[in-house]
Amino acid sequence: MNNMNRLFKSGLMLGVALSGTVVFADVVSYSGDLPIGGGEFSINNSGSIVLTQFDSSLGTLNSISLTLSGHITTTQRFENGDDSGGTVFVQSTGTFTLKRPDTSSLVVVLPTITQGEAVGAFDGFNDFAGVSGRSYAPASTSLSNSVLYSAGTTPGTWTSDEALFTGVGTISLPVSSSGNSNGGVGTTVANLTLGVINFKGGATAQVTYDYTPAEVPEASTYGSIGAVAIVGFLGYRRSRKGATTAA
Repeated sequence: MNNMNRLFKSGLMLGVALSGTVVFADVVSYSGDLPIGGGEFSINNSGSIVLTQFDSSLGTLNSISLTLSGHITTTQRFENGDDSGGTVFVQSTGTFTLKRPDTSSLVVVLPTITQGEAVGAFDGFNDFAGVSGRSYAPASTSLSNSVLYSAGTTPGTWTSDEALFTGVGTISLPVSSSGNSNGGVGTTVANLTLGVINFKGGATAQVTYDYTPAEVPEASTYGSIGAVAIVGFLGYRRSRKGATTAA
């Protein structure tokens, strides 16, 4: 009885495999932050982002999608120093560059904050207030940019970055950040004093690997195995029934 039960259970499990659908993933994604752990640091800084490499045992790599997201926070202030009123726009841009280990550029993103309005002539006080000045509340923004490296007709020859991102460990990629603030497009005053403070930022990178999975048994193979087990089980039942009748 124990042998029959084991054979029956084997045939049942293979039958389930035969009737079910086996799904294999063909995309994997990994992310890293600057600063490590997330958050922000003072702009005009540098660091690194650690990403997981593609394990070639998973299958054949078809493409690498690399996305860099940058975010900035700043407090913008200005004072119009002209003897007449005008329009002022303050523009603050953060530049984040994700690089290869040799410091050549992989992807760049430039999140920008712009604020402004019309103000009066200089009121005699360089205090970023009154009729000629403004002090805005802290503002934040984010922006992403992506690059895609695709395979050619012969896997392994499409880009040198395939080797860079392939392995069983991680890769540390340099990231630089810088910030710049100026009187933006549309500013009509000549004498402008900016007082941008607390300019901070951070970045997140994500790498996505699209691949063709390594070969696995075809569904028909599972069906054949299941059919053999079930036939064997039925034969075993007939054999047991005949033995019982003879007894």
